[in-house]
Amino acid sequence: MHLVGIVENMARFVEIDEHADILNLRKHPFLSVSQIVHTKKIVLVPLQDVMDILTAFPTEEVDVVWCFRIARSGSTLWCQMFYALPNWIVYSEPTALLCSVVRAHNILNVAEFTKTEEFETMVITTIKMHILMAPKHHSIFWKSSGGLDEYMIPVIKKHFPSHRLLFSYRDCLPSAMSYYNSFGHEPWLLHMMHHTNSETSGRPDWTFLSDTARFGWLILTNGFNLKFLKTLVGKCRPKPNGFEWSILLWASRVAMIREYLASGINIKTLRYDDLRRDPVDTVCDLFSHLGISLDLISLALEAMKIDSQASASCSHKKRVSNKCWVRTSESDQRCNSMLETFNFPDLDSEFQL
Repeated sequence: MHLVGIVENMARFVEIDEHADILNLRKHPFLSVSQIVHTKKIVLVPLQDVMDILTAFPTEEVDVVWCFRIARSGSTLWCQMFYALPNWIVYSEPTALLCSVVRAHNILNVAEFTKTEEFETMVITTIKMHILMAPKHHSIFWKSSGGLDEYMIPVIKKHFPSHRLLFSYRDCLPSAMSYYNSFGHEPWLLHMMHHTNSETSGRPDWTFLSDTARFGWLILTNGFNLKFLKTLVGKCRPKPNGFEWSILLWASRVAMIREYLASGINIKTLRYDDLRRDPVDTVCDLFSHLGISLDLISLALEAMKIDSQASASCSHKKRVSNKCWVRTSESDQRCNSMLETFNFPDLDSEFQL
């Protein structure tokens, strides 16, 4: 049984095919996908019963390394490298924490919800249950699902102070280009701004949006601050295109991590540009930081040679790049204006947290 989410007072578990190896990253680079593919049935359990189980069977002290990230920043590659190491398991984007962060589509002020006791309980329970389900005597490399997962960081530091935090990122321009070219010319974020049913609330027409789009709207509005977002987008004529939304996504996520770093939270940053430029030195630096034997570097470097998303639709070998972004001076000006709003350098500048 695997926990896939907590909604209000019920925990959702899935029964997995006993022969399925859902943690095999070579077959499934994303746990959220493998859980769906191999699910036999869904079981609902009262949340209090789950908490009672965790009290009766307390989790052991386990070495957990969290990898928060922006899209298209090499985080899946880091997963493959840790998967290659002995006595490590990888949780690559499990669905459970996504459900914990957004327990219902009608929550608009996620930032406020994440300060509540309910949210804290959901996150703690989810983490403990995943630790309990992990093989004994293994360390855990836990890649976040993106979106609003960064809101969990204060909860993790408060209740799991031994857990280490990483943030995988990339310079803005290549990150936005990769995201745009991978997921389409007119992403759901763009459609959301064109289908709002209230200029005052900014809430989109839920009947028009898919579940993914609803979740994406919450990411965007709460990551930016809704009033600020509407003001920023309102200044753009015409409204932001698909590539410009990719810029906004990058800026909102990196800005949140920048605030955590400024507050004194210890987060080790992983810059994808550095990994590609000098993989040996970058991996060596991370392994030294985590106390991993440098004798294992060769295993990690060997894992870099494979397509880290080989079985996923976002794999670069499967991607159809017929909607690549065409750069113009007008677009540059608009994108740089957005970045300036967040106090970030322009598109062509290298950026380091």
